[in-house]
Amino acid sequence: RQGAGRPGTLGAIYSALDRAQRKGLVTSELSDPVPVPGGRRRRHYRLTARGEDALRKTRNVRESLWQPARGATK
Repeated sequence: RQGAGRPGTLGAIYSALDRAQRKGLVTSELSDPVPVPGGRRRRHYRLTARGEDALRKTRNVRESLWQPARGATK
C-alpha cells in the first residue's frame, strides 16, 4: 500500500503518539540509558487493548469505504 506520498516528520509522529496516550490508546515508558557515554533514555510505546480495538474499527471502516470502488473495477 502507498502512504501519503510525503515523509512524516518526527514532530508529527510524537504529537500523534502524545494524543493517543492522552486518549488511552497507547502507554509509554522510558528505558534505561543507552550504555554509551552520554547515552539517553528512550521512550517505548505500547498499544493498549482499547487502542487495538480502535485500530481494528478504523481499519474496518476504511475497508468498507473502499468496497464499492473495488467492485466497480471488476
